[in-house]
Amino acid sequence: MSSRNFTNQLELPEWVVRGLTYSNYNKDGIKFDISCTTLIDGPLKNYLTIANKEAIVEEASEMLWSVYGTAVHNIFEQANVGASDVLVEKRFVSPYDLNGEQVDVSCQIDCLEIESKILWDIKNISVWAIVRQDYSKFEKQLNVNCSIMRHHGYDVKKLYILGICRDWARGRAGEGNYPSHPIQVLPIKRWTNEEQDQYIEDRLALHRAHEAGDLPVVCSDEERWYSGSKYAIMRKGRVKAVKLCDTEEEAEEYVKSLFDKKGVYLQFRPGSYRRCESYCNVSEFCPTMVNL
Repeated sequence: MSSRNFTNQLELPEWVVRGLTYSNYNKDGIKFDISCTTLIDGPLKNYLTIANKEAIVEEASEMLWSVYGTAVHNIFEQANVGASDVLVEKRFVSPYDLNGEQVDVSCQIDCLEIESKILWDIKNISVWAIVRQDYSKFEKQLNVNCSIMRHHGYDVKKLYILGICRDWARGRAGEGNYPSHPIQVLPIKRWTNEEQDQYIEDRLALHRAHEAGDLPVVCSDEERWYSGSKYAIMRKGRVKAVKLCDTEEEAEEYVKSLFDKKGVYLQFRPGSYRRCESYCNVSEFCPTMVNL
């Protein structure tokens, strides 16, 4: 059962709320200093989460997709219990050095194929992550997992994501980068052993520096899910943009290349910090929010 604080704005039955807010995270009670997911995330968010743990309140209904993801993981785990060819849903903890101090970093893997030495992570994601080829966070997570497992004697050779697209639409299959099926196998770049360990050490130092007050109190654009400003090339009578460009100069050059310029105009679309505005559970405690 979760120890977090939740509201029930939809006035759902209590049994539904219990299901939405249930958590079996680290059910074995294994001790560690920082998890892989926290390590790769923003130090400021982690700091604010710890500092305001008792005051953070979340809405139960907004946990739906988390429950969905947990359910999918549980199915694959239960289906492979006792299988000799894979290792599933196992937590590992490894020590790393931070200026002479030992810091224990934890990860929980989804699946390791024993013979092929392929490490998999199951992701319940929006189809648009695949359309945008947005895999940087997956790459960081899997390489951290790979490093931790290597310290336990597992020589992981390849990394893959099993992407399950929760919002896939059959009618759009095959359009550009839009996937042809709702389940996708995504190869992820494996860093060198040295790159993996160095990344972990750098992230630990970053988190520790923030705790000591040595960093600006701001998250990066990547951590805030900044969409980036765009210049939309529009044509009167159309709802969708003809093309989206990153700069005004690029947009103007594209307009010049059009044979038919009738009804064409530029529309500036300012970027937004999507995580801060809609998805961060500590945004109300964040000093940078006043500037958004």
